[in-house]
Amino acid sequence: REVTSKSFYGATITTTLHEAAQHINTRGFTLEYQFSILEMEANKEESNPMAETVVHIYDKDSDNDPRCHRDRLKDGLNKVTTHFTSKMRNRKENFHDLKSHDEGTWMNWNNNQMCKPMRVEHPESLDHLVEIVKTSDKVRVAGYGHSWSPIVATQEDANLTLIDLKGCMEMKHVLSTPEQVLNLNSVTFECAVSIQDLEDWLRENKIPLTISANVVLTEVFLVGLTAAACHGAGYPWATVSDFVQAVTLVQPDGTLCTYTDADPSELSLPDEVLQRAETKIVSVEEMNHLRASFGLFGVIYCMTMKLVQADVLTMKDSVMPVSTLTDPAKLKELVEKYNGWLEIFWVPFNDNCWVKTWEAAEEGTKAEIPHHHAADQVMGKAGKTMYRLRPLRFLKRDIRKPGARKFFATTFKMMSSEFQKEPLVHHYHRYDATHYRDYIDSFPVEDTEFSLPVDEDYENPAKAFVVLQKVIQEMEDLHKTYPINLTCEMRFTGGTDVTMTQHPKSVSKKWVHIEFLRSSLSGVDDECFHKDWNYVVGKISSQWMEMGGYPHWAKGWQNIPGIDDFFREKVIKDSFRDFRRRMDPNGKFLSAKFAQLMESPKREPGKPRDQLIDAEGLSGIKSEKGTQLEVFEALEILKRQGKVRVIQ
Repeated sequence: REVTSKSFYGATITTTLHEAAQHINTRGFTLEYQFSILEMEANKEESNPMAETVVHIYDKDSDNDPRCHRDRLKDGLNKVTTHFTSKMRNRKENFHDLKSHDEGTWMNWNNNQMCKPMRVEHPESLDHLVEIVKTSDKVRVAGYGHSWSPIVATQEDANLTLIDLKGCMEMKHVLSTPEQVLNLNSVTFECAVSIQDLEDWLRENKIPLTISANVVLTEVFLVGLTAAACHGAGYPWATVSDFVQAVTLVQPDGTLCTYTDADPSELSLPDEVLQRAETKIVSVEEMNHLRASFGLFGVIYCMTMKLVQADVLTMKDSVMPVSTLTDPAKLKELVEKYNGWLEIFWVPFNDNCWVKTWEAAEEGTKAEIPHHHAADQVMGKAGKTMYRLRPLRFLKRDIRKPGARKFFATTFKMMSSEFQKEPLVHHYHRYDATHYRDYIDSFPVEDTEFSLPVDEDYENPAKAFVVLQKVIQEMEDLHKTYPINLTCEMRFTGGTDVTMTQHPKSVSKKWVHIEFLRSSLSGVDDECFHKDWNYVVGKISSQWMEMGGYPHWAKGWQNIPGIDDFFREKVIKDSFRDFRRRMDPNGKFLSAKFAQLMESPKREPGKPRDQLIDAEGLSGIKSEKGTQLEVFEALEILKRQGKVRVIQ
C-alpha cells in the first residue's frame, strides 16, 4: 500500500496509496491525487533534469478492495507524473495547496492549523492503541483534518502524542456482522472508518441502510465528524452526532469501556468489544456529552451508530432570485415547503442563487447512477486554475470593481451551468443525493459558520443574510477588496440535545446555519488579504452573535473578538466540564486550547466582552491634559495599555 519516494533534483515527494485511494471514487472515476511535500529546494537551476520517477504499488487485497481500481491506477499515476513534471519547471510556485509541511509536523487540510507533537502515531491494532495511550503523558487524535479551528491541537501542544487516523489503514474495519446490522439498524466500526468506507461495506453486503442527514464530504472519518458536532440539512435532523448510540473509549489508564444510554442487547456491538470492554449505562445527559466529545474523554476505539433506510430521493437544482433570501415571507415559503431539507448557495454580487432541495421520491422510483463525478473533476480543475491566478490582487483599485464583478459572475455561471435555464431533477440513492459533490477536498478554502435561531416569521435568517451582504458591499466600497471570494451557504436543521453544539434545542427547535468562504488558493500568503478576512469574520460574527448566533466548532472562529468568553458563557455547560474532569482527572486528553476554554475562569459579571470597533470610534478619546488625540495616537496608547488588539 505504498508508493515509493519520487526524487527530483530539488525535491523529494512521498505519498501512500491510501492518500491516492481517498481520491478514487467507488464508481471508478480517477481523481486528482494529493502528495505531501517533505522537502523542497526552490532555488535549484532550472536546467537540472528531472530524475527517473519509479512508482511501485503493493496491495495484497486488491482483488477484493472496491477502492482499488487497478485498471484506472496506471492512467492516474501517469497523470501524476505529468502534473509534477510541469510543477518542477517552475519550482518557485507556491505549493501551499499541496499540503507542504516539515516531517513530524501535523497540519489540517487547509494548512491554517498546525502542531509539532513529540511523536506521531498510527496504531495498527487495538492493543497498539492501548499501548500508545498508556505510555503517553498527553494524547490528542487527528481525524481527516478537515476543520479550520484549533480543536485538534496547536503549536502550544508540543509535548503530546498525536494519533493521526489518516495513517491507520489497519483500523478501518466494520466490526458488526451483516446480520446484526440488518436486524438492529445499527452498525459498529473502528476509528479510522470514513463515511465512504462505511457506505462501501453496506453496499458490498447488500444492506439497504445508510446514515441520514450527513455532510457532503465522503473522505472524513465518522468519529471525527461526530466528535465535532457536524450537521447536514433538514428540520427532521440536527447533528450527525445524534445518531451515535454507543462509544467505546480507551481511557487514561488504558482500560476499555463502552458507554451507552441504550440497552446493549439492542446494539450491534461485536463479541470482542463486549468481552474486552466494560459496559456502562450512563444517563441521557452524559451520553449527550459523549456524542460530541472533541476527544476530551479518551481515544475512541469504535463507535455504534443508528442507520436509516437507504431510500430513493428526488434532488432538484434550480436558480432563484437572491431577493428570496432577504424577504422573510418568501424565505419562509421556500424553506417550509421542503421542511428545511435544502441548501442555498450565493456567490457575492450575483442577482441569483443556487437552491438544492431533497424530498422522498415517489414509490417505485428507480435510483439513477450519479452523473456528477466526472463533471465535478472538470469544474474543480477549472475553478482551481481561476483561483490560483489570484485575480484582482495586483490590479489598481479603480479597476478592481468591474474585474471582480465579472469574476464572481463567471464563478456562479460555472457552478450553475447545468440548471441555469431550467431546474435539474435527479432520483438518487439517499447516500448519493446527500454526497452530491466530489473533489471538495482538493480545493482548499477557509470557512466561518454561525447557527442562528429561526423565528416564526423568518425575520432572523433574512436579517442575518442582509448583514452578510452589507459587509461584502462595504469591503468593495471602502477598500476595493473581496475577502469573501467564493460562496456563501445557508442550511436549516432542527435543534439538538447534544451538549457541545451550536444549535441547542433548548433555545430553538429550528436553526439556520450560514457560512461564508474564501479560496485559500487566492492570496493565502498575502498579509493584507489575511487581515481583510479577519476583519469581515469579526464584523459579521459580532452582529450574528447579537442576533443569538453560535459559531460552528469545526469552522474558523479563533480570531473572533471575545469568542473565548462567549464559549465559556454560552456553549460549554458546567455539567460537561464536571464530566470531563471525572473522565480525565489529570488532563491527558486536554489540549492547550481546550484547557484555556474549559478551565479558565468565566468573565466577571459586568465586565464587557471584547468588541470589534472601527478606528473612527477612537476619535473621541482625549489625553490626560484634555486635548483631543488623533486616532492613531489614541490607538497607540490603548495598545500599550493592553486594551485594544489591531486586526486591520
